[in-house]
Amino acid sequence: MLGMLGLMVAIESFVARHPLDFSDPVSLSWQLGARDARDEAPGCSILCLGDSLVKHAVIPKVVAAHTGRRVVNLALARGPAPATFFLLRRALEAGTRPEAIVVDFKPSVLVGSPRYNLRYWQEIVSPRECLELARTTGGSSLLTAIVLGRLLPTFRSRLEVRDAVLAALRGEVPPMRPINRVCRRNWRVNDGANVGARNPAFTGEVGPDEHRKLLSHLWYCHHANAAHVRRLLDLTAARGIRVYWLLPPLSPQLQARREQSGAEAGYLRFVQSMHARYRHLTIIDGRHASYDHTLFVDATHLNGQGANTLSTDLASLLDRDRAALAPGPRWVDLPAYRPRPVIVPLEDVEQSRRVLSISHGSLTFTRRKGERG
Repeated sequence: MLGMLGLMVAIESFVARHPLDFSDPVSLSWQLGARDARDEAPGCSILCLGDSLVKHAVIPKVVAAHTGRRVVNLALARGPAPATFFLLRRALEAGTRPEAIVVDFKPSVLVGSPRYNLRYWQEIVSPRECLELARTTGGSSLLTAIVLGRLLPTFRSRLEVRDAVLAALRGEVPPMRPINRVCRRNWRVNDGANVGARNPAFTGEVGPDEHRKLLSHLWYCHHANAAHVRRLLDLTAARGIRVYWLLPPLSPQLQARREQSGAEAGYLRFVQSMHARYRHLTIIDGRHASYDHTLFVDATHLNGQGANTLSTDLASLLDRDRAALAPGPRWVDLPAYRPRPVIVPLEDVEQSRRVLSISHGSLTFTRRKGERG
């Protein structure tokens, strides 16, 4: 029995020590985002938080080059409002004293309950946060599942473990390792941002199945997400931190579909209700900033060219408010797209040669001719 327990401990420890083999890119982004909230955020004047839209759209090096302030991107792929709040609170408790935060709350992510991200909560959630989630959702089953996943890495990573075992039996490298190595390098070089390469395969067309997958046909906000949006805004108001809620551009066809279905109007009412309630909140609206489909890697995520322009324009708005003697407008339209020079070295996934985009637990993967692995 002691030998069996020792073997279990050895296996669990092995899985925990090899995140590149036994994580998918989304869970890896949660692990690294939680670490950066503690280690990289202190000393930064601007924090970028939210989900994959900000992770792809806001490049800290570009914002820092234009503002002269330290910036880090803590956004999580598929990051819901509770995770965004927890990471901000962790950064503040680690000693971060930001002047401002840039944040987004993707409509399709606001729809989902905390259980939707169960696999990823198991990577980072603390006992305190676990209890808060359980109290918000009003159920103990989520608490039990999260605790089990936190204690047993093989439980939360069982799909990746299975794939790694099958690859080993075929004499191959674990399938997640090369993808995760590319992702990790991209995020480290770009201070947490995911700088995406151009994707010629994306023509701007978004078919009916993709529209439904992206939830462009409906809108509602799960009560746990709404509660944590308010908690984040209450916390920043108490600390005197200015909040910039970014509404990033989507590909034109997807934006049109959301407006036709009424989903956009419902989401906009939610944003307006928060805007009216919190005086320290500024909305930066990029939904109609003329970003065409060539600036996206897929229907929702900007590539590096689009992100460079958005980050440059965002930096100008942040500097404007900092220099102004009186507060500026609290609802600002992002300027219409025009190419901007790249003034800092960026490493995108074209240079790394693989991953194009990371969103709701999925990714687009490309391999150049003649490349192995």
